Amino acid sequence: MRQQTRDPGERTAATGNAPADKRTQYWRWLDNAVTGLWVALLLSIIAYAVVEGEAVLARLDGLDLVATYSLSP
Repeated sequence: MRQQTRDPGERTAATGNAPADKRTQYWRWLDNAVTGLWVALLLSIIAYAVVEGEAVLARLDGLDLVATYSLSP
C-alpha cells in the first residue's frame, strides 16, 4: 500500500486534545460570559414579575370588583 503524503499548505482539522490558541480561548470565554449575563438578566426579569405579580394580586383581593354583567337583572 502506498502512503499518502499531505500537502504542506493543506489545512487539517483540530483534534479535541489539541490546545486552542489564545484568540479561540478568549472568544469562548466571552461567549460563556455573555450567555451567563443573559440568563441572569432573564431570571431577574422573571423573578421581578413573580414578586410584583403577587403584590398586585394581593391588592386586587382587597377591592370589591363587580363585573358589569352581574349588575343586570
